[in-house]
Amino acid sequence: MSLLPNNFHNGNLQSGAWIRRSDSLYTPGQITTWLSVIEFPYRFTEDDILHARFPTTLENLHFLVRLSLVAFPYENTMMHYSADHTMDISTAGLYQRIVIERRGSYCFGLNILFLQMLCGLGYRSYGGSGRINISNQPSESPLYTARSHMVIFVQPGEESTKTYLVDVACGGSGPIRPILLSDAEDNVVIGTTPTEKHRLTRGAHPESKLASSKSEWHLEVLHIKPGMTPPQWKVVYSFSEEESFPVDYESANFAVCRRPQGLFWENVVCSKLFWIDSVEIGSTDSEIDGSIMTRYMGRIGMEGRITRRHIGSGSEVLRTVSTETERAEVLREIFGMNVAGEDLEHIRGRKAALAMRISTAFVAFASVLAAVASPTTNTVEKRAISSAIYNDLVFYFKYASSVYNIFGCAHPNGNTLVKSFTDLLTDTQGFIARDDNKKEIIISLRGSTSPTDFQLDANVLLVPFISPGVSAPSGTLVHFGFLTAWNSVASDVIATVQSQLASHAGYTIVTTGHSLGGALSSIAGISLQQNFPNNPGIPNVSILWILTLIITLLWRTGNLAYANFVTSKVGASNVYRGVHTFDGVPTIFPTFWGYAHHATEYWQFIEPASASTTKQCNGGEDLTCSAGIISGGINPPHLVYYDILASTTFCT
Repeated sequence: MSLLPNNFHNGNLQSGAWIRRSDSLYTPGQITTWLSVIEFPYRFTEDDILHARFPTTLENLHFLVRLSLVAFPYENTMMHYSADHTMDISTAGLYQRIVIERRGSYCFGLNILFLQMLCGLGYRSYGGSGRINISNQPSESPLYTARSHMVIFVQPGEESTKTYLVDVACGGSGPIRPILLSDAEDNVVIGTTPTEKHRLTRGAHPESKLASSKSEWHLEVLHIKPGMTPPQWKVVYSFSEEESFPVDYESANFAVCRRPQGLFWENVVCSKLFWIDSVEIGSTDSEIDGSIMTRYMGRIGMEGRITRRHIGSGSEVLRTVSTETERAEVLREIFGMNVAGEDLEHIRGRKAALAMRISTAFVAFASVLAAVASPTTNTVEKRAISSAIYNDLVFYFKYASSVYNIFGCAHPNGNTLVKSFTDLLTDTQGFIARDDNKKEIIISLRGSTSPTDFQLDANVLLVPFISPGVSAPSGTLVHFGFLTAWNSVASDVIATVQSQLASHAGYTIVTTGHSLGGALSSIAGISLQQNFPNNPGIPNVSILWILTLIITLLWRTGNLAYANFVTSKVGASNVYRGVHTFDGVPTIFPTFWGYAHHATEYWQFIEPASASTTKQCNGGEDLTCSAGIISGGINPPHLVYYDILASTTFCT
């Protein structure tokens, strides 16, 4: 006699169980950043997330699943190319690796991140566990692993107990949309294309001693291939409705990473999904194209030496590799993942390792990449910053924030206001302050606030760097609008600084600004160095770049020659360019327009703001820092730095 219900096609958990809402381990800011990264079609603010205004509908759940699958690769490279050979599945580590660095993870990592994002959006959901079927043929009896896979159960909406299985991390044959928790015959969903389908059935583990023959769920896949009659369903994995907890995933993750056998131990695995048009699979259904809900997908998968591209029932080999550096090329070129040369050594001696011969093509590419990422050889190693540097970033940003209230700031950062300046034609404004404790003269320039500012922002033509007292190398070009703005106040600023240095010998000159002010402070910093070359140091503390409400272009200050000029004359160790997480402004303007950032970037890569969440980057265009982020335009991170809203005054 069965001890379990006989009907499993009503879409509910057993006994109609209700999933309670739970808090997320991620902040509203992290959740909105994730939504931006996966390119969710509708915009939600941190306040929307905080006050549960995200519609927890089934349609939105479909969007989230499919967009996440396309955004992040399924991979285990950390298991082989890191010193401890362990996949980091901590919530902080996953956010950094997946959302910030745009890498991926395997089932535990991707599904843990997704579950926490669902909870933060208000979805009632919890995690479960499953056993992967490692038998090769549909006709073979399933051969299950231990519980080494994670699944998610979701009840969309506020009132319903209808439950859906969600899985954004199953690699080659996993579902690509939510599927109702039902074994009804018509509960079949399309996979990547109409040649792939998924369904749920009930069954038992082959070694089960329970009397019931339907003690667990099975996710099954059907691949329709030419000449296959009839097509056969295959079990992908089995799972139960039992809730799993972080300690369960940590234990399973440890076993997968440490047990010397299995797919992940024996192979470097990486796969990703991509959108395709209906014509690529011979369909004439034009309605499929462009819809997140229904658009078809293809898969690219690397296992061991071979990388294949799969669309529908067809596949082709894209690359076959024989060395680790060739495999690193594939990871970079096809999957967008950079594995550092020194990290390749960590796979040496492992079963998954290939030959360690370095290909000449890889060496050539690495040399070019190094040249692009570092405008000069005078760069600094990327590393976490000290509390002292972080405190300086916050301190000087307070000048950049206060200058937005130029006429109401009597004591910038509590120090002496030497002079405020403004040019009516260009609306360029700023102040000069003096810190007698630090022995510094500070020039702070305001960001964009007026139509005149925005018009200057839009003058993106690169022109020769001609400015009072500056002798720039031939070919040094800067943004025309920025140069025009700086030159309108340059003589006044230089004269005032000269007067201050005359009465305060040995004082250091500091320039600082946010947004447009950051770009102007870059030009001001090198200009003042040229005018006062014997001054002991001219640190340029800048929060870059431009805030514009007219065009969506990234305005770095000048070309590569300009970046080299600033770095060589001022010194990489004297330049501080702060960037806040996904500030979309620094990457709006593409480098192929001729622009380049100069050193040295200090990137706050995750919330909250602190020294431990801010790192020092290499050169001006370090692709592991903000230069590797696709611009999201003018966004909330651009307006807040170090937990301070730009325009907050510190004037007493």
